[in-house]
Amino acid sequence: MGLKKQCDKSLLKKFIKELDKADEIIAHNGDRFDIKWIRTRAAFHGLEMKHTYNSIDTLKWCKKYLNLPSNKLAEVCKYFGLVNKLDAGGINTWIDVIFKKDRKALDHMLYYCDGDIISLEAVFNKLLPYAAPNMHYGVLRGGEKFQCPSCGKLPKWNKTYTTAAGTVQHYMKCRDKSCGTTFKVNNKTYQDYITYKIRNNIK
Repeated sequence: MGLKKQCDKSLLKKFIKELDKADEIIAHNGDRFDIKWIRTRAAFHGLEMKHTYNSIDTLKWCKKYLNLPSNKLAEVCKYFGLVNKLDAGGINTWIDVIFKKDRKALDHMLYYCDGDIISLEAVFNKLLPYAAPNMHYGVLRGGEKFQCPSCGKLPKWNKTYTTAAGTVQHYMKCRDKSCGTTFKVNNKTYQDYITYKIRNNIK
């Protein structure tokens, strides 16, 4: 509705449509904050919204796989030397936008949000090789289970191990260095992988 007459209903309608299109949603603390905030406002306006989404929460990745000094997005960026999250200006920026209708404060908030996305993407790409995939893009795109679940490309064998119950499983690693995803497959899927390589003369 604009700066003077503020209403988030039309924005929510557009945003929820984009959420529904996505195979996965990526956010930092999105499961606990962003998605719940959006759903709360959707409920306020009586808008339909899914009860759950397939999401990647990079904050959860940090807590599960790493031991960082701080799991805040800006601090994660600083630790890894990534594009740093911009300063939003604190609560005063929100006050200036909501109550004072300040155009400069709104422009700063929009600038901050753009930088937030850039930092999030950098953190996601940095941590991707160290985290288990949420879903299998290889199969989603019509490929096989032995293909990389993150990018769908052919992986390489990394290691074979057995569970305590004696089930044989295999660690695989994506051949694409820009992806680097590691994942595991059962022995049947691994045999399919070997057969595929032989048939296509792939080393």
